[in-house]
Formats: sequence, structure tokens, C-alpha cells
Amino acid sequence: SPTDFLLHYPRQYEQAIQFCTQFQVPFAVEVCIMGVGSQTAKENMNQLDFVELVCRSAPTRRTQERCFGEALVYHQFSTGEKEIHAHLCDNLVSFRDKCMRGI
Repeated sequence: SPTDFLLHYPRQYEQAIQFCTQFQVPFAVEVCIMGVGSQTAKENMNQLDFVELVCRSAPTRRTQERCFGEALVYHQFSTGEKEIHAHLCDNLVSFRDKCMRGI
């Protein structure tokens, strides 16, 4: 769902998160928001501070963490690296420790 939304509304990540909140089942909301995190990371690979900003717009702390966690999964999977480079984590506000620890 979020990938399709972003295909029609490029770079409208926060709006994609709002789109995700329309689902009636909490699990569906979380999975959709995780997809936004993954897609945001894909399109902004070396700007984890921007990804964090997008994920922090999710409605709950849990969905914010799931969003950013999925972004880290995408980053590590796509780069093939076990650890995120520290310079990508340095400017993070809410998820710096999570970024430094990786997935």
C-alpha cells in the first residue's frame, strides 16, 4: 500500500503514514507504516536523519520505532553491511542508539 501511494504521490512520506492510519486493524496500520519506513530509506539511503523525521510523524511511539526499524533493515539489506556507518546516525534525535546498534 505505501509503495503504491508513493508512486502516485512521490516523496509524500508523511502523507503516506496518514494513509496507513485509515486501516481498521492495528496490525495493518503497523505493517503499512513499516512499509513507509522501508520506502523512505530506499529513496533517501544516506539521509537517515530525514527518515527519522518521517518516522517520527507516525501516530505512536511503537509505530515510530517500527517505521525506523524497518528503514534500518532496508538499509542494511540493500548495502550488505552489518553495521550502519556512524556518520549516518550522528544527527539522529530519537533513534540514534537504535541506529548505532543496528538491527
